[in-house]
Amino acid sequence: MSAKFYLTPASVEECLGYLTEFDGKGLLMAGGTDLVFKLQTGKEQAEALIDTQGIEGFDQMEFSDREVVIAAGVTHGQVVADKRLVEKMPAIAQACLSVGSPQIRHVGTLAGNVVSAQPAADSAIALVALGAEAEIVSAAGSKKLRVEDLYSGLGKSCLLYTSPSPRDIHHNRV
Repeated sequence: MSAKFYLTPASVEECLGYLTEFDGKGLLMAGGTDLVFKLQTGKEQAEALIDTQGIEGFDQMEFSDREVVIAAGVTHGQVVADKRLVEKMPAIAQACLSVGSPQIRHVGTLAGNVVSAQPAADSAIALVALGAEAEIVSAAGSKKLRVEDLYSGLGKSCLLYTSPSPRDIHHNRV
């Protein structure tokens, strides 16, 4: 891998500071299942890897009558194991269950599956079908976008890894 720095921010603000400091040369990662491969094969390069796993609340899910909020660090395994989510959003749970092996599901995140924009991203397809939105956070503020609007072409995300990070994925109750 080519990264010189491995950074572990404790807050969204610290993470955004690193993204600003490295100005397009810092890559966000949580599970890293797609990103590490891209770094190893030279398809991606970075001066810094910014690991978001230590950000408080990034591994949480919130439930209300109107929506389910899944933070960016929630793994496929967490989704599959949460009985509330399986009951309220079985399509997402089934999609996450189809992702890779148990080892990949334990590490890979739902948000990472969306951001990597791979055509076989089963969980992303379920999110689009359910009308999910992602909250995008940057130094300029935050905004919500429909998951389908995060893609700029086959295998291409408009967020990439260096752009503002998805903080939460919001699922409108269907």
